[in-house]
Amino acid sequence: MKLNRRTFLGGGIASIMVALLLLVTAAFASLTYISANNKMTSAQKSETYCNNYYAAETVASDLLSLVSTGKSGGHTGGTKAVYETDAGNIVVTKADKYVTFKIPINKKQDLKVEANVNKDKIDIMTWVVE
Repeated sequence: MKLNRRTFLGGGIASIMVALLLLVTAAFASLTYISANNKMTSAQKSETYCNNYYAAETVASDLLSLVSTGKSGGHTGGTKAVYETDAGNIVVTKADKYVTFKIPINKKQDLKVEANVNKDKIDIMTWVVE
Protein backbone atom coordinates (compact mmCIF):
# COMPACT_ATOMS: atom_id res chain seq x y z
CA MET A 1 0.00 0.00 0.00
CA LYS A 2 1.33 3.36 -1.00
CA LEU A 3 1.00 6.27 1.26
CA ASN A 4 0.01 9.57 -0.18
CA ARG A 5 2.46 11.90 1.38
CA ARG A 6 2.09 15.56 0.94
CA THR A 7 4.98 17.82 1.56
CA PHE A 8 4.46 20.66 3.93
CA LEU A 9 4.69 23.50 1.36
CA GLY A 10 5.02 21.58 -1.90
CA GLY A 11 2.43 23.36 -4.01
CA GLY A 12 2.47 26.58 -2.05
CA ILE A 13 6.09 27.45 -2.78
CA ALA A 14 5.52 27.41 -6.53
CA SER A 15 2.55 29.76 -6.19
CA ILE A 16 4.52 32.11 -3.93
CA MET A 17 7.47 32.14 -6.36
CA VAL A 18 5.19 32.97 -9.31
CA ALA A 19 3.53 35.77 -7.31
CA LEU A 20 6.94 37.21 -6.33
CA LEU A 21 8.15 36.96 -9.92
CA LEU A 22 5.09 38.90 -11.11
CA LEU A 23 5.58 41.49 -8.38
CA VAL A 24 9.24 42.04 -9.31
CA THR A 25 8.36 42.24 -13.02
CA ALA A 26 5.65 44.84 -12.31
CA ALA A 27 8.09 46.88 -10.20
CA PHE A 28 10.73 46.92 -12.95
CA ALA A 29 8.09 47.79 -15.54
CA SER A 30 6.89 50.79 -13.51
CA LEU A 31 10.46 52.00 -12.90
CA THR A 32 11.21 51.72 -16.61
CA TYR A 33 8.08 53.68 -17.47
CA ILE A 34 8.90 56.46 -14.98
CA SER A 35 12.49 56.68 -16.25
CA ALA A 36 11.38 56.81 -19.89
CA ASN A 37 8.81 59.50 -19.08
CA ASN A 38 11.45 61.65 -17.36
CA LYS A 39 13.83 61.27 -20.30
CA MET A 40 11.05 62.19 -22.73
CA THR A 41 10.23 65.35 -20.78
CA SER A 42 13.90 66.32 -20.74
CA ALA A 43 14.23 65.69 -24.47
CA GLN A 44 11.17 67.85 -25.19
CA LYS A 45 12.64 70.73 -23.15
CA SER A 46 15.92 70.41 -25.07
CA GLU A 47 14.06 70.40 -28.37
CA THR A 48 12.13 73.54 -27.45
CA TYR A 49 15.32 75.33 -26.37
CA CYS A 50 17.16 74.34 -29.56
CA ASN A 51 14.27 75.45 -31.77
CA ASN A 52 14.11 78.81 -29.97
CA TYR A 53 17.88 79.28 -30.23
CA TYR A 54 17.97 78.51 -33.94
CA ALA A 55 15.02 80.84 -34.56
CA ALA A 56 16.92 83.63 -32.77
CA GLU A 57 20.05 82.77 -34.74
CA THR A 58 18.12 83.05 -38.01
CA VAL A 59 16.75 86.45 -37.01
CA ALA A 60 20.27 87.59 -36.06
CA SER A 61 21.68 86.50 -39.41
CA ASP A 62 18.88 88.26 -41.25
CA LEU A 63 19.44 91.46 -39.25
CA LEU A 64 23.17 91.40 -39.93
CA SER A 65 22.41 90.94 -43.61
CA LEU A 66 19.99 93.88 -43.61
CA VAL A 67 22.42 96.13 -41.77
CA SER A 68 25.33 95.18 -44.05
CA THR A 69 23.36 95.99 -47.20
CA GLY A 70 22.42 99.39 -45.75
CA LYS A 71 18.68 98.76 -45.76
CA SER A 72 17.17 100.49 -42.79
CA GLY A 73 14.31 98.03 -42.41
CA GLY A 74 13.09 99.82 -39.34
CA HIS A 75 12.38 103.03 -37.56
CA THR A 76 15.64 104.90 -37.20
CA GLY A 77 16.48 107.37 -34.52
CA GLY A 78 20.10 108.48 -34.36
CA THR A 79 22.35 105.51 -33.72
CA LYS A 80 19.44 103.14 -33.03
CA ALA A 81 17.09 101.39 -35.40
CA VAL A 82 14.10 99.24 -34.52
CA TYR A 83 13.50 96.21 -36.72
CA GLU A 84 10.23 94.32 -36.71
CA THR A 85 10.94 90.58 -36.70
CA ASP A 86 9.27 87.30 -35.78
CA ALA A 87 10.98 87.62 -32.38
CA GLY A 88 9.38 91.04 -31.81
CA ASN A 89 10.87 94.50 -32.21
CA ILE A 90 14.66 94.36 -32.06
CA VAL A 91 16.64 97.51 -31.26
CA VAL A 92 19.88 97.61 -33.25
CA THR A 93 22.51 100.06 -32.05
CA LYS A 94 24.99 101.15 -34.69
CA ALA A 95 28.06 103.25 -34.00
CA ASP A 96 30.06 103.75 -37.18
CA LYS A 97 30.46 100.18 -38.42
CA TYR A 98 29.97 98.57 -35.01
CA VAL A 99 26.54 96.97 -34.54
CA THR A 100 25.03 95.45 -31.41
CA PHE A 101 21.62 93.94 -30.60
CA LYS A 102 19.90 91.30 -28.47
CA ILE A 103 17.32 88.78 -29.62
CA PRO A 104 15.15 86.98 -27.06
CA ILE A 105 15.51 83.19 -27.02
CA ASN A 106 13.10 82.60 -24.15
CA LYS A 107 11.92 84.50 -21.07
CA LYS A 108 15.28 84.17 -19.33
CA GLN A 109 17.87 84.27 -22.13
CA ASP A 110 18.87 86.49 -25.03
CA LEU A 111 21.24 86.07 -27.95
CA LYS A 112 23.65 89.01 -27.84
CA VAL A 113 25.37 89.89 -31.10
CA GLU A 114 28.12 92.44 -31.64
CA ALA A 115 29.75 92.83 -35.03
CA ASN A 116 31.71 95.11 -37.32
CA VAL A 117 29.64 95.41 -40.47
CA ASN A 118 30.88 96.47 -43.89
CA LYS A 119 29.10 96.04 -47.21
CA ASP A 120 31.32 93.15 -48.24
CA LYS A 121 32.31 91.72 -44.86
CA ILE A 122 30.81 91.04 -41.43
CA ASP A 123 33.19 90.43 -38.51
CA ILE A 124 31.32 88.97 -35.56
CA MET A 125 32.89 90.07 -32.30
CA THR A 126 30.38 88.53 -29.88
CA TRP A 127 27.75 85.84 -30.41
CA VAL A 128 26.71 84.80 -26.94
CA VAL A 129 23.69 83.56 -24.99
CA GLU A 130 23.06 85.68 -21.91
